[in-house]
Amino acid sequence: MTGVSGRQVQLTVVDDGPGIDAKLIPDLFDRFVKGHGGDGNRSDDSNSTGLGLAIVASITEAHGGTVTACSGGGATEFRIALPAAQ
Repeated sequence: MTGVSGRQVQLTVVDDGPGIDAKLIPDLFDRFVKGHGGDGNRSDDSNSTGLGLAIVASITEAHGGTVTACSGGGATEFRIALPAAQ
């Protein structure tokens, strides 16, 4: 889902996987944090580095935007808001 609200462009991505433990959300955009599996733990899963969301946050913030996440009921929603071009 995308849209323009005031002076912001907004992008919402919904992942309908197992969800992410709510206790992990505050740290989710830190490097090496892995939120998959709904267990809320930093995982040793070799298929993931735990860097993807940290990179998303870094790029978004470098462009003056914000990225947030919320999870519940087996789905996780990520919202990116960026300043609209003048």
